[in-house]
Amino acid sequence: MDWIKFGRRKMTPGRPVTFVVTQHFLDHFGLESAKDLPGLKELKSAGLLESTIPNVKETGEGTDNEEQDLSENLDQPELFEE
Repeated sequence: MDWIKFGRRKMTPGRPVTFVVTQHFLDHFGLESAKDLPGLKELKSAGLLESTIPNVKETGEGTDNEEQDLSENLDQPELFEE
């Protein structure tokens, strides 16, 4: 899809690589430029930058039975036998 490519290295300790969106990305989402992307303020207000992962029980999704089913599947020695 080529939506993201390597950008410049930041001039900070460790010189991390930055990433930039490509014209393919902008075209796909109907944006004129990267300046049209939402900023941190908009992402935070939309709840997309939460620092914690929502608990399934808090959101009302799932049941205790589903959690039990998942925990039962953890002990599967046949997957690790040769």
